[in-house]
Amino acid sequence: AESDPGYRQAAVYFMGMMAGRGVGYDRIYPVLVEYARENPDANVRQWAVEGMRYLGTDEALDVLFESFTHDPSDAVRNRAGCNISDCGNFMRKQRMRMVPKFIELVEDPQTTPLMRNWSFMALREITDESLPADAAAWRDWYMQNGTEKMAEFEQMVAAGEIHYFVG
Repeated sequence: AESDPGYRQAAVYFMGMMAGRGVGYDRIYPVLVEYARENPDANVRQWAVEGMRYLGTDEALDVLFESFTHDPSDAVRNRAGCNISDCGNFMRKQRMRMVPKFIELVEDPQTTPLMRNWSFMALREITDESLPADAAAWRDWYMQNGTEKMAEFEQMVAAGEIHYFVG
């Protein structure tokens, strides 16, 4: 990734795949984060975000949310949002932890229509609920059902039914 700019996009993606399989995670994770946050090339940031989908850790999920909300490129934001909501090696209980953050985004009047639409899509994918694109409806649903839904996802893990959504 460092020495061959032409191969950098593929390299960061493959690094994520390797780290997701336990190969050099401690060395690779910080490198992916740096490429995802700092690289001036949006295509490299996008492929670093794609590589992070394989990591399956809470810290990677948090970085993906940061990319979803702060990257200047819509393409990077799109892929980060997809990787949070339904792609990658994250357990449902990990994704469920992101629901309040998505609800905050759809409630924020500064959120763009595109980001609001993507956030509603993520909420539906994570929760398996088909509520309308209405922030108050999602807030009410979460207040009434969030704990129960999280317990359901935790029970799936305890029962050995780990469900990854790799898209």
